[in-house]
Amino acid sequence: MTAAVIAGPGTVACAEQGSRATASRHPQRVGPRDRRSAGEIVASLPLLPAWSSRPPNAQRLRGARRILDWLSGFPGDGWQARWLLSGADNGTGWIEEAAAGTGDIPAMRREVVTDGFAVLLLRQVVLPGYQLLGRYRTTSLFRDARQVFSPGLFERIGQAGRKTGHSAVQQAVAESCLLKMMLHTGRDLGELTEGDLLGYHDWGRRNGGEVRSACTRRGTCCVMPAC
Repeated sequence: MTAAVIAGPGTVACAEQGSRATASRHPQRVGPRDRRSAGEIVASLPLLPAWSSRPPNAQRLRGARRILDWLSGFPGDGWQARWLLSGADNGTGWIEEAAAGTGDIPAMRREVVTDGFAVLLLRQVVLPGYQLLGRYRTTSLFRDARQVFSPGLFERIGQAGRKTGHSAVQQAVAESCLLKMMLHTGRDLGELTEGDLLGYHDWGRRNGGEVRSACTRRGTCCVMPAC
């Protein structure tokens, strides 16, 4: 068990001033394990369908514990509130802060926390914003997410995409859009709403880049098989 990381008063005060409005705007968007203890969450991680597919599992457990210890230093009624108040939803700079003091070399510290964060997202402990998901560059998260969330439906989406002539790159971008929406909303693939699609589309329009081209081109983001 890693030592607990407690955020200093100055960090907490700054986070409260900068993120309180964000937390209050999204009180309903919390994961199913928002009120579970850190110990319960860590114990549940090996139950993930993708757990055995990508070792080292001990490193992922250590990283998850490290992040939960770090988040515990922020006030909040659940993990989502602490996540928003920490300011971590704004980008990936928090990874270095959460990893500090572990005794590992810097590259290893970051890898441990990054691996731990991926399994916490798969367990829906926190529901990240699109800004963070756009900066969190890891193909393994999306590969594992396909196993955890609606694997059968993703297979049907892939078949539908191939029938419409999508290239492998187009299909990968389309599916990553859907996975980001699922991680952000906490909904299963079949539960995503028109509002979810429009919300992601609007975020892409405001921020430009990959999201806009992936989600506004006809048939690219929403290739859903007929029911």
